[in-house]
Amino acid sequence: MESNFIPDTLYCYDCQKPFPFMEGILADGFYYCQDCHSKEPDLPTPKALIPGIGPDAPAITNSKGGKQSSSPYDFTQVHPIYLFELSKLLKNGGKKYGKWNWMKIPTHEHLNHALIHIYGFLAGDTSEKHLIHAACRLYFAVVTNFLTQKEEPNDYPPMQFM
Repeated sequence: MESNFIPDTLYCYDCQKPFPFMEGILADGFYYCQDCHSKEPDLPTPKALIPGIGPDAPAITNSKGGKQSSSPYDFTQVHPIYLFELSKLLKNGGKKYGKWNWMKIPTHEHLNHALIHIYGFLAGDTSEKHLIHAACRLYFAVVTNFLTQKEEPNDYPPMQFM
């Protein structure tokens, strides 16, 4: 069964060669292929992708004595309507542009498109569901920025407020 939660292919930070997701090594916030990671002795040891989960997560004990890992996350507050609307948009976008195409687009371009949809909504345009499109582009920006672990330079002049 095909997974809808992780990309099939990643690209090595060093050589840009594509490789299957499960064969990559996450080190210092970047993905590397096996070849590049093995030839670079100074690359850091792989670490957990998501902070707060994994074998080093602190344990807590509940009132009945049950022990489990502490979690910094509360998924019970993510409303299902948002997830359904987002996943519908992702399915349509996947058909139009290809699944995971959005991971090939830099963070600042996702932010620009999010702003286009925000301003489209504020202007009263009803040709699209601008709020979910903006939320989707912000989702893309968060993930691409997280996976690169850096703030990307952009082509825009610095914003100046008067």
